[in-house]
Amino acid sequence: LAAPDGEDQVAIRPAGLRGKRMVRVPLRPADAVPDRWQGARVLITGGTGAIGGHVARRLAAAGAARLILVGRRGPDADGAAELLAELSGHGAHATIESCDVTDADALARLLDAQPADEPITAVIHAAGTLPDEADLLGAGVDADAVLAAGRAKIAGAANLDRLLAGHPVTEFILFGSGASVWGTGGRPAYAAANAYLDALARRRAARGLPATCVSWGSWAGGGMVEEQTAEQLRRRGLNEMPPPAALRALEQALDRGERQLVVADIDWEKFAPVYAFARRRPLLLDLPEAQRALADDPARESTTDAEASGGVPLTEVLADLIPAERARMLLDLVRTNVAAVLGHDGAQDVDPRRAFKELGFDSVTAVDLRNRLSRSAGRVLPATVVFDHASPQALAEYLLAELGGGAEPAASLASEVDRLESLIGGLAREAVERTRVAPRLRALAARLDTAFDTAFGGGREREGVADLLAEATAEDVFELLDKELGTDGPAGELDG
Repeated sequence: LAAPDGEDQVAIRPAGLRGKRMVRVPLRPADAVPDRWQGARVLITGGTGAIGGHVARRLAAAGAARLILVGRRGPDADGAAELLAELSGHGAHATIESCDVTDADALARLLDAQPADEPITAVIHAAGTLPDEADLLGAGVDADAVLAAGRAKIAGAANLDRLLAGHPVTEFILFGSGASVWGTGGRPAYAAANAYLDALARRRAARGLPATCVSWGSWAGGGMVEEQTAEQLRRRGLNEMPPPAALRALEQALDRGERQLVVADIDWEKFAPVYAFARRRPLLLDLPEAQRALADDPARESTTDAEASGGVPLTEVLADLIPAERARMLLDLVRTNVAAVLGHDGAQDVDPRRAFKELGFDSVTAVDLRNRLSRSAGRVLPATVVFDHASPQALAEYLLAELGGGAEPAASLASEVDRLESLIGGLAREAVERTRVAPRLRALAARLDTAFDTAFGGGREREGVADLLAEATAEDVFELLDKELGTDGPAGELDG
């Protein structure tokens, strides 16, 4: 799997290794399946949720004879009574049942209670939650905790697969998520649970049983994500789909016998650069629109436009400044753009030594900041420049080295220490022990002590320097910095 071709999603099969790709599904002629829902008796898990309700309304309007809506709260769910009345208005016999589909015994009792002369003919598994997986990202998480986060999807689907074996089911539809295909930040268990649905659909198909799994993008009008999450997804290029359009796509998939597919509204100009900003993404190689978006680097275009506009290059502006002014200007440039990306009022709201991750950066904001700084610098900065330099201070020092003569060795060392400190803060104890980081850091500290002793002639002088700094006033420190950095103005001109 560590081959140089860079595949990051691989299936091991008897015929060899298979790399995962997203490809367009051609809209071939539909199979002849007239009136699929006419007279159908359909079990819908998550039936009282927003998506389940949209599905139920569509099936009732299409002539379904009986709808069994299953949810944990049953008739007590918000809007349950109104939904029943609406379905009855379409002529469907609808009931709402309280049942946890992850409980095999409870689900078996529900199925056994159905009239023998009206067996279930279709099932739509739309149950599921979007769990908060913050606790799963630390050390010491066991398999049970991961499974619990995806239990509604995994155990519910497995129970339906097993318990409906004796029913004349002609449609077995699993509602999955695009998280199983391209992943989702901070929710690995949710992505894995949806990948289980993909695999179950393929396994049923291999056994000659009906199965369709749709890896959905976001639905509008309520669904698995709240508005704040939906806005974050839109910024990444994952737009919400109107329910009628999503359900029409589901019908097309069923008409054409699809077993597993993605249905999502993706803005590739936004999605592809963010998705591939840190590394190559083989998943997108067979999508022409994604490849065009990756080839058309907005940072490259913007710097070209800036140069053509006749503006003075930043390198020329920096050349006219003394070293301290260059450093101050670049730090202000970084902080101002960080504030703009995060929606702050100004640079004063950005702590220059705080890690980008702590400031709230993700892949979208990292790409946005990189593009803004590329425009200002008049050159294309590396796609990962924000995450390669842990804080605004470290990033400004990188820009100084690239554009304005470089930082002093001590400043560069301080920047690297800041970056190291940020990385260590996110390490689990097991990782620290496995990589033997602590002994190496102690050895480096010993070498630093040796260098300090050599420079100052022994421990007494070193302690004297420490005492001097401890007793110095702010004016003393600023005066020392003025001398060291080569500034001629009053000490108050330096930022604290």
